[in-house]
Amino acid sequence: MLLALSGVTGIGKSYFKERLVEELNFHKVNTIRTRPIRIGEKNGVDGIFITDSELDELKEQNKIVYDFKVFGGRYAYLKDEIFSDDNMVFEMHYTMIDDWKKIKPDIKTIYILPQDLSVPKTKAKERNLSKEKEIERIKKYIADLSKDVTSNYNSAYVRQLDERERELNARISELQQAEELAKKRDTLVSEVTSLRNQVESLKIKVDVFLNSAKEDMLNKKKDFDEIYSDLMQRADGQCYSAYIGEDYLPHINMGQYRERSASVPKRLMYFLTLLIESLKNDINFPRFLMIDTPNKEGIDKDNLIKNIALLTEADKYNYENKCPFQIILTTGIDTYPEDYKKFVFFKLEGEKYLLQENILEEKC
Repeated sequence: MLLALSGVTGIGKSYFKERLVEELNFHKVNTIRTRPIRIGEKNGVDGIFITDSELDELKEQNKIVYDFKVFGGRYAYLKDEIFSDDNMVFEMHYTMIDDWKKIKPDIKTIYILPQDLSVPKTKAKERNLSKEKEIERIKKYIADLSKDVTSNYNSAYVRQLDERERELNARISELQQAEELAKKRDTLVSEVTSLRNQVESLKIKVDVFLNSAKEDMLNKKKDFDEIYSDLMQRADGQCYSAYIGEDYLPHINMGQYRERSASVPKRLMYFLTLLIESLKNDINFPRFLMIDTPNKEGIDKDNLIKNIALLTEADKYNYENKCPFQIILTTGIDTYPEDYKKFVFFKLEGEKYLLQENILEEKC
């Protein structure tokens, strides 16, 4: 005997099929499927899972009695199992009963009617079908229910069908809303990911710029220290070390300070080095120095002249007069190198003062 169990999704067809196998010695008809095997299913236990090409090969060998497409997949049954002399049982969609009557006229069918619609509804959700699959199956089921209403069912069953249709329509609405939310979520995730990548890219660029700036600063400081140390050792015979510290202030002889007169070369060479750096590199320092009477700092005349003579070091970096600069120096009479006389443009001697008294004569 061939027995087919039919009913809505989640009604318990598999449960009754297993009871028939265990308690009445029925054998299960294996449903051949070409869809991917689901989580929890086992090939050969929950059906036979093969590829489309393997199913085509079985048909060519005349081993398939019936095959069909539903819900986007192909299903089939083996001829040996359908026409077996043993008691066989399988699950059947009730819309296919006419096809089975033609194949096996003596087939027996049982339609399992739900008493509580919440049970098959819960079971259907547990199958974790994709939203598209679930919507497709629900819509098809609603269409089948509409056909059933025209049959000779009693009014109680019709009311159940109406209630089931409303529940299924509500489920479709939920799935469609969930699908829209999922699309919005995916869009937001994509935008957030894009922004995160942009931020990371900007961080990398900032780090590159900062590292480049640090390297440039270290190179300029190293160059400054070399020029400043050379000038200081030439300006002061007791100087053996000169550099700028992390505070960018000059440090002489590893931070040891000497007599007050040492401040003249220390400061004068410091600003001269800044001027030279502005000629060598594009740094934020004006190419202009104004030096006011350095001999007031207690330095002797000979050492002062030696310091002032070093101002010509700036000329070495004025390549082809492409980096013009200016130094204005006020100092005592003849307190400068002999070859600087040609640079003197104003001299105050005798009664000649920079500021003159302005006497206005009264007009009669």
